[in-house]
Amino acid sequence: MKSINPRMKTLKSLEDTGEDYFTTLLQRGFFQDVTRDYDLGDIISCKMHDLMHDLARRVAGNESKVIELGTGDIDKGPPHHLSFGYRSSSSVIPASLLGHPSSVIPASLLGHPPSVIPASLFQLKSLLTFLSPVGVAGVDELLCGRIISSFSCLRVLDLHHLRIETLPSSIGGLMHLRYLDLSFTDVTQLPASITELQNLQTLKLNSCWKLKVLPADVKKLINLRHLGLYGLDLSLATCLQEWGR
Repeated sequence: MKSINPRMKTLKSLEDTGEDYFTTLLQRGFFQDVTRDYDLGDIISCKMHDLMHDLARRVAGNESKVIELGTGDIDKGPPHHLSFGYRSSSSVIPASLLGHPSSVIPASLLGHPPSVIPASLFQLKSLLTFLSPVGVAGVDELLCGRIISSFSCLRVLDLHHLRIETLPSSIGGLMHLRYLDLSFTDVTQLPASITELQNLQTLKLNSCWKLKVLPADVKKLINLRHLGLYGLDLSLATCLQEWGR
C-alpha cells in the first residue's frame, strides 16, 4: 500500500500507523465533527464527510449494508458487513411472542419499537461484521445466541448495550473473530470457551459493572492487543494481574 503521508516511518505499530493515516485523512477533510476523550484527548467518534460517505457507499456496493427495520427482505445481494440504521429504545416483549410462528422475527427481539426484521437475515452465512442495535429488551440473550450460531464466519461482533447476563459457550466456535464488544452489558462472567478465540485482537468490557471474574487460562488469547476495562469492578485486579503474566 502506498503511503499517503511520506513522512510516516515504517517501524511503527499497527495502531500508530493507523492513527497516522486517520490524522492525515482528517486534515484533508475526509472526516469532521470529531469528539475527543476528555482525559486523554483521544478521538472517540467522528463523522465522515457527506461526499466521502457517498463515495464509500458506491465503492462498497453490496458488501456493506445498513438495515432499516421494517423495510422487507435484504435485497441486492447478501452483504458481508451489517449494521442497523438507528439506535433502539426500550421495549417490553409479551411472553406470547417468544414462540412467534411468523416468517419474520419481531424487531422487539432487537430492542426496537414495533417493527419487523426479515428472517432472511439469519441466512447470511458469510457475514463478517455484525453491529448490533442498542437495545434493552429482556430477550436479547436469545438474539445473541442466534447470532453466534448463525454467523460462524464473523470477524467483528458488537453486542454493546444489550441487556444480556450470560454469553453462550458457543462463542468459542467463532474461530475467525477478531473484535468483540460486550461493553455496557450485564454479563456476570465470561464463558471459559472465550479463551478459544485465538484470533481475537480486541475485547471490550467497558462498564460491565456486574462482571466479577475473568476466565482462567486467558493466556490462550495469544493475539489479544486491546482490552477495554474502563469502569470494571476493582475486585478484578487479581485476575488482571494473572492476565498480564
